[in-house]
Amino acid sequence: MKSFLFVIAVLGCVGFALTGQGLSALPKGAGGISLAWAPDGKVMGIAYILDGDLRVRIVKVPGGEVRWDKAVAEIPQNGFRPPVFPLSFSADGSQVAVATPWGIRVYFTVGGRLIIVYPLEFDSVPLLLKFLRGEESPYDYLGMVVARAERWGPPMLASPYAELTLEIRTPSWELNDDAPLGARPLPLLHPLADFSLDGKVFAAASVNPETGEWIWGYLGMEDRVYSLTDLLNGAAEPTALAVDPAGREVALGLFTYRPGEVNLIRRLDITTGAEKAAYLPCDRYQCFIGGLDYSPDGRWLAFSAQAEGFVRLGLIDLESGDERTLCEGEGFMTCPAFSPTFSPTGDYLAALGEGVIALWRVEESE
Repeated sequence: MKSFLFVIAVLGCVGFALTGQGLSALPKGAGGISLAWAPDGKVMGIAYILDGDLRVRIVKVPGGEVRWDKAVAEIPQNGFRPPVFPLSFSADGSQVAVATPWGIRVYFTVGGRLIIVYPLEFDSVPLLLKFLRGEESPYDYLGMVVARAERWGPPMLASPYAELTLEIRTPSWELNDDAPLGARPLPLLHPLADFSLDGKVFAAASVNPETGEWIWGYLGMEDRVYSLTDLLNGAAEPTALAVDPAGREVALGLFTYRPGEVNLIRRLDITTGAEKAAYLPCDRYQCFIGGLDYSPDGRWLAFSAQAEGFVRLGLIDLESGDERTLCEGEGFMTCPAFSPTFSPTGDYLAALGEGVIALWRVEESE
């Protein structure tokens, strides 16, 4: 079976595990926001904030050598817009895109030269980016989940909801297709949307703005929408969503005020909406699932569970249902569990902490 070996880099030094591999840490005082893998699994991109700037660092895996690191945008001082800055690599790995408050900037992966800046209206916040390769086109399209609100803040003056739209843009930034996804209550901290590995299936959770009902649905060979009313039962709200690589199921992470009574991870069948399995990785007060990701072979589901003074990064074996804790602590400094993401090759699981990039090596063992 597969075992996960701890490989972590910490501020000021590189830690070594059984494999003797590590990653260089982020600069002191940096806060990791998002990460993405190049398709070959040998390069990783990290978006982080340092001294009021949004920066991107491209590193080699597993050694951690920095290819380049640069400031890509200033962060607005009012702080009302959601601090969500997704990254995505092109299908061939030659380009990396990052969403900033002022536009989507695309760079060459090697050298870091700026290629193009796609404009964004100031009321628009991309929550998810993914390069999509069209079957009849040699060029990548850019799929985005965009949130738009009349007023992002301050809290007492902000709009109650942001409208969500899935947009597919051509390389010349023309709108190829779009689909309304409903709305989300503010503030927005998680995309609640994901693509399958090949980009052909897309799923998202949102609120029906007319009824206030939580729904989830998918776009693929068919388009379907399911109600979450019975599943949530008035005791939970969605906080994380992931689509399995084959596009056959969705994992939904939840928040609840009723600790120990509500399973916080639900696996839902794409074609029927039925629940396939449920898990309770955290029974603490106000615990919620902050991140989910499937391994490329669909065997494992990584999760980040968070509560006040508590963080856990773990794995669920989807064949046996067994759970495994990779780290647990009082915060992201002691347990880097933010944005767990498997490499496309399945060799590593990466996560972010306070000034930390963590890698767990996936190895075959008896």
